[in-house]
Amino acid sequence: MAFVVESFPGALSPDFLDSKVAEISLTGVINCDCVSGAVDEIVDAVNQGAIFIFIVIHSKGGDHDEALRLIEVMERAKRFCAVATIIQGKAWSAAAPIFCAGSEGFRFVAPNGSFMIHQARVRDSAQTTSSAEAHVERVQQRVEDIICQASHDPDAFLQLMRANADDDWFLTPDELIEYGLANHKGVPTFVHHFTYSPYLALSNGKAMLM
Repeated sequence: MAFVVESFPGALSPDFLDSKVAEISLTGVINCDCVSGAVDEIVDAVNQGAIFIFIVIHSKGGDHDEALRLIEVMERAKRFCAVATIIQGKAWSAAAPIFCAGSEGFRFVAPNGSFMIHQARVRDSAQTTSSAEAHVERVQQRVEDIICQASHDPDAFLQLMRANADDDWFLTPDELIEYGLANHKGVPTFVHHFTYSPYLALSNGKAMLM
């Protein structure tokens, strides 16, 4: 006997799903406070045995250093469960690599979602010392690696990124699908399947349905 429970992002009402499916909303500026909150939620979800975490993104971006901190936690979480990323609104700047760090096959973009890439920006990156410049360059390379590895052709996409490096490069949902950065156009419906298998057991010599 199979039981199917449907739920939508923002509407996970069945209590028994709460520990297995976690929704994290990533909105506003990507900064220390925003990322610390998301990290705590991911760690809690994994510790509670979540099998599926989805991160709903609506952000104009922020600090790429903080984005990389969140991505490191997402990568560790993917050893235990699927981590989906969903663009509902914007995934710009530092939010772009966070979206691309979602598990393969679980990156979704709403039909009106928008995605934008530009050169990495980190807190206090206005400093012009050689060490500060080297740090920004390392962050930029890591961001490029994360985004390109999500694409169908990492080498070709890297060339496209560098060709548009001086601009804010916007990609439509269809382009995200074409390049492989997104796997699905549209916000998903999550369908949870539960199977109940009755069996017979003996109690005092009598068969009982359990």
